[in-house]
Amino acid sequence: MIKDISAQQAWLLLQTRADAVLLDVRSTMEYYYVGHPAGALHIPLKEPPDWAMEQDFVEKVSSALANRTGDMGNML
Repeated sequence: MIKDISAQQAWLLLQTRADAVLLDVRSTMEYYYVGHPAGALHIPLKEPPDWAMEQDFVEKVSSALANRTGDMGNML
């Protein structure tokens, strides 16, 4: 798992690794109105109006990755 990389390193990984996934955790409002990278997997971490952490965030990510790849493998 990669925890902290530069934008340039992320771009390179997304271009060269078929298993690389860009996870966009911004709110739905930010995702649609500010814009988003093509192909990004959008799973909000917090949503208005209370901006509380999504209780099932990890499960949503796990499920989305499993559906995207067909097999979770070592993704989480």
